[in-house]
Amino acid sequence: MSADQKISTEMLENAVSQCGNSFDTHEVIRILMKDNPHAYVNHLSKLMHTEDPILQGNALIGRKLKNDCDVLSIMKDEKVNSPNLRNQDETMNQGWKKL
Repeated sequence: MSADQKISTEMLENAVSQCGNSFDTHEVIRILMKDNPHAYVNHLSKLMHTEDPILQGNALIGRKLKNDCDVLSIMKDEKVNSPNLRNQDETMNQGWKKL
């Protein structure tokens, strides 16, 4: 694995395949962190100049889901509250449905 590996559409496809028919962005990110830790940390490390690299990095993953939704065969669902990845407080994030 290269040190500059980034979050790819293929990684998202793999993460989405592990989700149920309805899921949210937080679930996808948890799977990405588990299955691709180097790529996830590299993704965040490129955002060290921002006030909150974790929040910004996870938001970018959410945007990539939105931009790649046709390839991933998913569509937006309602926004949902679910435990976030930092402190387990529930925060709003995008819900998704498989097509």
